[in-house]
Amino acid sequence: MYVPPTSPLARIWATWGYLQSIGDFKGSRELTARGDNYYLAFEGIRYAKPPIGYNSFRDPISFNYQGNTERKVHCMDIDSNGKVFGEEDCLCINVYTPLPYVNKSLPVLIWIDGRRFHYESVRDSVCQPARLVEKWMVVVTVNYRLGPLGFLSSEGKSNPGNYGLKDQQMAIEWVFKNIHKFGGDPKKITLGGEGGGAAHVLFHLNGALSGRISKGIALSGSRFAPWAISKIGWVKRNTRTIMVSFWSLNHLDRFRTMTSSEIVAKANKLNNHWLVYRAIWLEKILYPFIPVVDGAVIKDDPWKKVGTQGNFSLLLGIKDKEESFIDSFLKKEKKIGSLVSSIFWDDFNYELIVGKANNLISDDRYKVAEFYKSNNDLKSIIKDGWFIFPAMAEAKFHRGPFEAFMYQDLRGTPSQNETMKNLSDLIARFVYGNPSELKSYSEDKRLFKITAALHNPRLFKEMDEPMSKRMQTWKSLNMLPPHDSTSIASTGQEGNQSTSNASREMSQPHLPCFSFPEHL
Repeated sequence: MYVPPTSPLARIWATWGYLQSIGDFKGSRELTARGDNYYLAFEGIRYAKPPIGYNSFRDPISFNYQGNTERKVHCMDIDSNGKVFGEEDCLCINVYTPLPYVNKSLPVLIWIDGRRFHYESVRDSVCQPARLVEKWMVVVTVNYRLGPLGFLSSEGKSNPGNYGLKDQQMAIEWVFKNIHKFGGDPKKITLGGEGGGAAHVLFHLNGALSGRISKGIALSGSRFAPWAISKIGWVKRNTRTIMVSFWSLNHLDRFRTMTSSEIVAKANKLNNHWLVYRAIWLEKILYPFIPVVDGAVIKDDPWKKVGTQGNFSLLLGIKDKEESFIDSFLKKEKKIGSLVSSIFWDDFNYELIVGKANNLISDDRYKVAEFYKSNNDLKSIIKDGWFIFPAMAEAKFHRGPFEAFMYQDLRGTPSQNETMKNLSDLIARFVYGNPSELKSYSEDKRLFKITAALHNPRLFKEMDEPMSKRMQTWKSLNMLPPHDSTSIASTGQEGNQSTSNASREMSQPHLPCFSFPEHL
């Protein structure tokens, strides 16, 4: 039944819903995107104690405070202009629920945003609660520690890292225990994310949350991407560098006395100047503080356990122009812009592009480089190695129901509203377990299915013939291990088991391992 938001019945519903607020949680009444109904926004609900002082660079501590800030809180980070924003005391979630929500058992979407590269910001999210609550679901967005505050790591017991991932896990546990109070059903949770958040979602659903959440959404991110997880020593080296800058090497307690804004600003400054002084320019794009294999949240590298993944329904999305961030990088880095091609191709780092392809011989690695170098095709190799190939890996190794699509990111354009509406519709259908109704490229060039194409790159021909040819070349090099391989040894040898599903035809990589000077 349609109820105009200004009608007496709508006002009664809204007032009744507000009076049913949980304890001291205060919900503000907001209009939906269509403007024809209301929903309640419970913003700034604490799920953990403030990660400051003694609690910084430690696992989160649960906090059962019955109240909220009644406003959005952003965790401290650097924006696209290099300015520090956000707050230190930020371990909060936001819950958005349609009206009326009392005595409901609605599906729940938990959303995690996250940056992948140094020139991104987490503030521009594809998750729009005002649209999604129109579909009668409860939406939860999660704040977690970012950058050095969330992913500083010595890659050892004293400072294992992954604090941001642990924040997310604690927030999800809060949702399991409390979401019924907001009209949500803890048995109907979908975990979704975009960018770095998408990789985090896949780490969780293939790890500690395996079997507890039945649906996952990953937009513009994969745990198999080289930027998603640290190569051995990468975060450790960056951690040592920033601690040395504060005269705190091997003194984490002393480091905890520094303000978060100082640490975030220093990390950004070091990244801009000399944090990655040994790396080729491309490593400068990568965010220096990212998830690591810690034996707890991430027990092993994804490439080493491809046959033991979680079993859940996965909706995976890729933006049509994922590689466009390179333009922003080159625009900011004018000093090296003219040297990019020569630097990149003369010092081609295969593992930085596709991760550690354990079964690929050296000659084949050069084939990959030469295939792109002949056309000086820098953007394409980034798109293929950092987005398309990892998506092919997810398609091959995912054990449960799987569907993939490509979409045009039209944020900031006149077509934004229509695209966001269609994307929200797709997410809602998936959350409810309904058919996706995805169309082919010929039917809808803004949002179209690519599930089959990820298994057979020839099918990319209709939408992007050059990319189809490129990905056929990748596949011909047989870089992905067998589908049922449970382990890939560090020596690079695959498991000996044969593929059990002939319809799954691909193969896969891991992240770079470099040796570092002892003093770093």
